Amino acid sequence: MPTIKVSVKKEGNFDFADKTAKVQLQTLSGMRQLIEDIHRTSRPKTPMLTGDLRGDVRKAVQRFGSTVRGTIEWARPYAWYQERGYTNGPVRRYTTPGTQAHFAETSVKEVTSSSKKYFGKKI
Repeated sequence: MPTIKVSVKKEGNFDFADKTAKVQLQTLSGMRQLIEDIHRTSRPKTPMLTGDLRGDVRKAVQRFGSTVRGTIEWARPYAWYQERGYTNGPVRRYTTPGTQAHFAETSVKEVTSSSKKYFGKKI
């Protein structure tokens, strides 16, 4: 039985290093924007008495080889129990209307549900 073989060749100068650099730059940029949007989204939900919890937020974006990691940290010692809504017992009253437990988790889920917006761009 005869076979058909097709070979396609594209001649030209392809700069894969340039494409790789653009992808890395866009990924870092997308991660920075994602972390900023998580912080922005969490602010109105973050419990507030003095404003320290809302103000003491550390954000970082790092690249490890081909991996990009974004981190957001509410750095106050009491942030973990405000997030969980539980200390020695349930947090019964939040001092600012509209604030809530799980402010970080809710914000992360809300923002990352549309992660294509940050990383789905074409080069």
